[in-house]
Amino acid sequence: MNVVHPPLCRRKAPLRALILPLVLIPVLFNPFQAGTHGQTRAPYGGKILFSSYRSGNWEIWSIHPDGTNPIQVTRSPDEKQYPSCSPDGSRIVYGNNIGEIVVAEPDGTALKLDFIPQQSRYPAWSPDGGRIAFVVFEFKEGKESADIWVADLGEKVARRLTMGEGIKRNPRWSPDGSAILYSSGRWGSGGRLIEELWIVEGDGRNPRPFLSDGYSNIQPAWSPDGKWVAFASDRDRSMDIWMVDRNGKNLKQLTRHRAFEGHPSWSPDGSKISFVSTRRGRMEVWVMGREGNDERPLAGGSGSEGGEKEPFWCR
Repeated sequence: MNVVHPPLCRRKAPLRALILPLVLIPVLFNPFQAGTHGQTRAPYGGKILFSSYRSGNWEIWSIHPDGTNPIQVTRSPDEKQYPSCSPDGSRIVYGNNIGEIVVAEPDGTALKLDFIPQQSRYPAWSPDGGRIAFVVFEFKEGKESADIWVADLGEKVARRLTMGEGIKRNPRWSPDGSAILYSSGRWGSGGRLIEELWIVEGDGRNPRPFLSDGYSNIQPAWSPDGKWVAFASDRDRSMDIWMVDRNGKNLKQLTRHRAFEGHPSWSPDGSKISFVSTRRGRMEVWVMGREGNDERPLAGGSGSEGGEKEPFWCR
């Protein structure tokens, strides 16, 4: 099955101090609301972020897990995808269609990480809040490659973690921040792209296969307790959500549908998983129990180019 990826278009200091020197980008949004006694509260805790085309442009939205109170978080001309939350739920990071990684601040502005390479995508915030993993795409001699990098927000430096040919995507930190799971693509027989799950230590040591069995295994997501990994796989002839233990054993199929189903993300308590499904003819965000039970649509897609995608469940 060919998997189409939409184009894109520890702790060392308080996060606000870490990102002051970044480039300011005007953005017309401010999702933060005053709590009791006028105190500002983080708006994303427990909510699900996703990219939606419902406004006529790919923007970041948030929604409650019960499907209520959808809020458009970003409003600017560039296309925004692959949102991820800071550990405290106060900020988000996302990629855009010009290859930038951007952090949304509590005051309604957005800050571009200007010390990382261009053509960066798939940002993922570390559990300690001090680092962001991401992917850098390179085009040399007619060939495309992509590797995992990590930005240190305190030192304001970025370093490459993986090397070599192939396309790496969707880095995800382990709950303790010690390792990063990601998908790595290689060409199989008949020109079929096979993406395997790989794992690398947080400092770049010991990259190794995590799940490599001849099927396409993509978009990994650690459970909050670190014991399980949800991911999308075509091992049942269509792309469905599966789960495997932290040793790459004990496979469990969670969804069974002939549509595309992918981009799993766990609830903070590990009892539910959000994901994307096209079973109703367009991309929509769904939620199910961790055993694949109680599937239900969360946010109905709209727009001629496709609905919603890439949900991320904030803590």
